Amino acid sequence: MSNLPPLAVEMLGVEKRFGSVTANAGVSLKVARGTIHGIVGENGAGKSTAMHLLFGLHRPDAGKIFVDGVVRSWRSPEDALAAGIGMVHQHFMLAGRHTALENIILGVEPTHRRVDSATDGRSKKGSRFFCAMSGLDFGRARSELEALALARNLPVPWDKPVDEMPVGLQQRVEILKALYRGVRILILDEPTAVLTPAEGAGLLAGLREFARNGGTVLLVTHKLKDVLAWTDHLTVFRAGRVVATMTTRETSIGVVAEAMMGRKIASESVCSSGKPSSEKLLEICNLDAGTVGKGLRDISMAVHAGEIVGIAGVEGNGQSELVDAILAPMESSVGPGRIFWMGKDAAGLGRGQLRLAGIGHIPADRIRDGVILEGSVQENFLLGHHRRPAFSRWGILKEASISGATSEVLQRHDVRTSGTLDPRRQTVASLSGGNQQKLVFGRELHPDPKFIVACQPTRGVDLGAAQSIRSELVRCRDRGAGVLLVSSDLEEILSLADRILVICSGQIVASYSRGDVNESELGLRMGGA
Repeated sequence: MSNLPPLAVEMLGVEKRFGSVTANAGVSLKVARGTIHGIVGENGAGKSTAMHLLFGLHRPDAGKIFVDGVVRSWRSPEDALAAGIGMVHQHFMLAGRHTALENIILGVEPTHRRVDSATDGRSKKGSRFFCAMSGLDFGRARSELEALALARNLPVPWDKPVDEMPVGLQQRVEILKALYRGVRILILDEPTAVLTPAEGAGLLAGLREFARNGGTVLLVTHKLKDVLAWTDHLTVFRAGRVVATMTTRETSIGVVAEAMMGRKIASESVCSSGKPSSEKLLEICNLDAGTVGKGLRDISMAVHAGEIVGIAGVEGNGQSELVDAILAPMESSVGPGRIFWMGKDAAGLGRGQLRLAGIGHIPADRIRDGVILEGSVQENFLLGHHRRPAFSRWGILKEASISGATSEVLQRHDVRTSGTLDPRRQTVASLSGGNQQKLVFGRELHPDPKFIVACQPTRGVDLGAAQSIRSELVRCRDRGAGVLLVSSDLEEILSLADRILVICSGQIVASYSRGDVNESELGLRMGGA
């Protein structure tokens, strides 16, 4: 008799096509119950599509999906949830003004029950109990959730609005929301993208406890260190197919990366130090900005030509207010303090004027701030460039120049499209998230900006693309540009930044030169220690 645990999930020959594009081609996958199983692959490899099929967001064109040994077919995610499958997306789906407790029970609210007044409540022939709404039973919900959070090592402040929580706590709320619905199989999409090392360790402890109690986790991530540290087994996707399944303790980052890419990947080394000049491209003096309690307080800093300055912090600690203040001071809620670009007061400048002055911006949220999903690749490349003399004259666009520049960016940054349509004419919505990110990055580095504000530039991209993006930022620095790097990825900050500023609760709380701090200390300072 086999000692292997029973399968929680099995896919056999699963296929999914979107028009002429084949996203999954004969995918077969086995996930044992009570384990944490990694799902890895390049951008556009098909891993997210496979998870969406499992969660009911799409329906397969061919093949079978088994859950606990039974063939299943979902009409919607509600069917998957009813069968015990939950998914926590990279972009959280929470009602920000409501408390953690309210968010978790939304849609499955427990209510008080009363006995029909025509009976004395005792069990006898002809008597019935009627369930009637007499208000939500928050006491029962709280008791159940407190027990669940304790058992899974996922404590949260129940009465605090989620938009006042750091992202690590918001993620716990999302996970508890799934567990409260009784899921036995949990899909997590890039769960550590916004966490400090301490928060990541806490999440791992909760997932381990979930698996020990018979639950199953499918972990979709580009962070190979997390895969090797967290999972029991892993499956590698490439070009819409499963190309390898491995026992985690028997493999290495190099082996996994080679399976993902289909070729050997050079190890990434820490880049050499920059040689900043005395010229201050950006200077901020005693800046307050944003709303009371959530904004910036007395920020002073500078970025010189020829250097990368990293802003390290847990998301929600003032990074977005800082970027808004320096890129569009007349649009954001800027209080006391002054901002200077290239030595000139920035008061009253808008994003369009700054772009024409040679300032590029890679936004933290590419969907909200970086692309128009239903627009074509070429239209999205043109965003913000439409007033450049190279692309327009007297308000008339130069189609040939725009088309040529778009093709150049697609090739240089390896932006991959699918199907037979001209890549420039395809919609951005048809690209994978990582290829959308590469398009935004390529657009903002065209032709050669004097300054780049790079916010989470490698989030959601695979290993090869992340190496390429980081190399391009170093190349910009070495030709004399200034780079402000805002990232919650400590490895990225430590490998690229010439100087590191730590932001916490809207203040700069620490400053380090390259080599003067390690990941552990940096994570502690980010967390408020």
